Formats: sequence, structure tokens, C-alpha cells
Amino acid sequence: LVIVHFFTETMNAGTRSIVRNKSLVQKMAVPREMFPVASMLVSLFHVGPQVVILLIATWLSGWSPDPMGLVLGAIGLLISMVLGTALALVFSAANVFLRDISNAVNVLSNFVRFGSPMMYPYILVAQKFHHHTQLYLMNPITEAVLCFQRAFWVGANNHPAHTIAVDMPPHLFWLSIRALLISLVILAFAQSTFSRLERRIPEQIGRASCRERV
Repeated sequence: LVIVHFFTETMNAGTRSIVRNKSLVQKMAVPREMFPVASMLVSLFHVGPQVVILLIATWLSGWSPDPMGLVLGAIGLLISMVLGTALALVFSAANVFLRDISNAVNVLSNFVRFGSPMMYPYILVAQKFHHHTQLYLMNPITEAVLCFQRAFWVGANNHPAHTIAVDMPPHLFWLSIRALLISLVILAFAQSTFSRLERRIPEQIGRASCRERV
């Protein structure tokens, strides 16, 4: 829940960030990327208290940290940060030209919640879809959620070795590295797309403001 909420909050707030700050975009010569990136940083700040609550709850459940789990937890947070920022960049620019994009992103957020093992265990996916789990694991947010589960949930389990072997996909570390690389590629594409549209953003906002006044 923590990792998915961080991602969806970054994506949704980032999508609306430029339109919400249209007066600053028109009056100040600032890099427009700062608005979706700032939304990600605000969402990251919100993660802090959530992680504190998570740590307290897992500690009371008998959680004991292990180095690999902490590394995977950090990778999971980084995946969500990079991919959320990438989508925020693309959708924030698109939302300037098509104002219904923000509504579409809200719908997409629901697919994110059901498309990752947040409300159900990964083992259920493995049992139902058998050899097709590789397609499911191509979603970087799936790895991000599994990494956080590996960091906190497994450590609070009475049989961590059994849980890792049964309830987690094999080679989770390498899957998470792949997911991070995919997220970085998407971020590079998003930055390139945003840079091509950036010069047209103030003009488009001005046109939209004129239509609203009319």
C-alpha cells in the first residue's frame, strides 16, 4: 500500500502540476520539469510517516531486518520514484493540450492497484497463470511492491526462508534491477518527449485561458 500510494500520488499530482501552476509557467522563465518533479518530492515526503507506521507495525509483529531485504526495499522505492516521475512528466505535458488526461490518469491509478500484488499475494498469480507470470512481472510496480514485501513482510514472518521460496518469484533481485532499468529508459523517453513539448506549453496555456474567459 505504501509503495503503490507513493507511485499513484506522484503520477496524479504530477499530471495536474503544470496546469495548477499555469500563472507561474506563463510569468517565470523556469524549467517546467520542476513542477512534476516537485510533486514527486512532496509525495516522497508523505512516504516518511507511512514508513514509520509500517516499521512500528512490523516491529511489533516480530520483524527483524536483513541486509538483502533492506537493499530490495530501497530498490523498490527507487523504481516507484523513477517510474512515477517519468509518467508525471509525460502526462503533465499532455494534460496541457488535452485537459481530460487527468481524468484518464485517475482511472489508470485503479488499474495500478489491481495490477500489482497489493491486495492479493503474488503466489495467487503464480497459481492461476502458471507460465504466464513473466508477463505479469514485466510491470515495474509489481517488482517495487514485491521488494517492499521482501523488506518488511518477510522479516516479520515466522518462516522467512519458506516465504521467500514460496510467496516470492525466483531471482527477485535481478527482476528488480531489470524493472529499475526499464523505469530509467521510460524516464529518458519521458524527458525527451517533455523537452519537445516544453516550448509550446506557455502558448497553449494562454490559449486555454482565453477560451475560458470567452
